[in-house]
Amino acid sequence: MRTIRPLRDYILLRRTKAESTSAGGLFIPENAKRKSGWGEILAVGQGLPIEGSAELRPVNPDLKPGTVVRFRDIAGVEIELDDEEGLVMIREDDVEAIRE
Repeated sequence: MRTIRPLRDYILLRRTKAESTSAGGLFIPENAKRKSGWGEILAVGQGLPIEGSAELRPVNPDLKPGTVVRFRDIAGVEIELDDEEGLVMIREDDVEAIRE
């Protein structure tokens, strides 16, 4: 598999699978499932340049590969890499929460 290295404050993540049953135990068919707003971080960019400087403001250190985060549903761009599905590229500001 090829790899992707995000630039600036971009974060590459793999969207987690949507639930297949409702809270009441009803089966949810594939065409009715909403995309999950949770994902596992695969790679993180180095950060944004500080204005008037050659230095970078690093991305939040809590946002590292392996961390599961909640992100805005309307955020990000779905991307394809080889045959892998569910990859999303988002900005650091699109992360709403970290699963602990």
